[in-house]
Amino acid sequence: KVASPETSLIKGLPGLSPIPFAVPLNEPTSFVISPQTLDGEKPTSAEPLDINLTYDDGTECPVKIQETPDGDYLVSFTPEKEGPLDVDCAFSGIPLDFGSFPLDVTPDGVEPDSSVSHDTVLETPRYKILAGGRGLKTGRIGRVGTIFLKVLDKTTKKPVKIPTDKVSLASKGPSTIPTPSVIASKSKPGIFVLRYSPEVEGEYLIGFLVNGDTTKMKPVRWHSQPPIGINGGVDPSQCEVKGLDTVVPVGEPVSLTVVAKSPLGEPRPVGGDPFDVKVITPEGTELPVKVDDIGNGEYIAQFTPTKEGPLSIDVTCAGIPIVQSPFTTN
Repeated sequence: KVASPETSLIKGLPGLSPIPFAVPLNEPTSFVISPQTLDGEKPTSAEPLDINLTYDDGTECPVKIQETPDGDYLVSFTPEKEGPLDVDCAFSGIPLDFGSFPLDVTPDGVEPDSSVSHDTVLETPRYKILAGGRGLKTGRIGRVGTIFLKVLDKTTKKPVKIPTDKVSLASKGPSTIPTPSVIASKSKPGIFVLRYSPEVEGEYLIGFLVNGDTTKMKPVRWHSQPPIGINGGVDPSQCEVKGLDTVVPVGEPVSLTVVAKSPLGEPRPVGGDPFDVKVITPEGTELPVKVDDIGNGEYIAQFTPTKEGPLSIDVTCAGIPIVQSPFTTN
């Protein structure tokens, strides 16, 4: 039994995201490649693993690959240049499913605040917390959920400087979530990145503990590894949304169409793919959404806005966000 590029897993990094995952400059970073056969079992024979990390100027970042006792591969590297860093993973020259993705090398391993949408507002008695990121919407077991926080003093309305050991995740769900990593921006006070990864699928309630006070919690669904491959299956990185206007009326039904596509970018001729659509208000509440499978590879989602303001529309397939998701409308 040999390792399959379709089913082998990448662990320790987020999935597809509109925001490249940030890693710190000049600090050791790692992730894990877990080989699996087409049946989801450990292979009995090893396949050559190729990992290439390429900077924006075309030069390569040195990589160290170590086989672990359980048959996985630990991939370690230390970025020495700021900016984009492209990762390509392959077995015997065949790319892993979702094995090509961008990283962003920053001084402190924190994504630029300008690239983050803080679309959820939470509060404690002392602080107003603006939160956003894929980890506050959905996740996939084996990946890392990233949440961006901006902590403001409710009286002065200015960012506050808080030690990282005073900022953490509050959660309830099917299992205890391992202690998340918390990174504070070195250049801007009150800016934090939380990265967490549950080990059991299911719905979790996620909130934040800031200086001893806990915010309200919101539901986040974590999915198991989906059966999505390169042989004719749906590829979230190729799917698209049609018919969503930038401005929509209050109190009237709004619809959009999700088009399922293969890894080659070809429209899927059949239905049955596990698409999910969430429409989220600035307050973090979800509007009811009806998704109809037309049966021809298209899915019509319909919702009715209840008040004025921006809406965030999160489209996923088996827990994986499609390209450019989340979408916005007003």
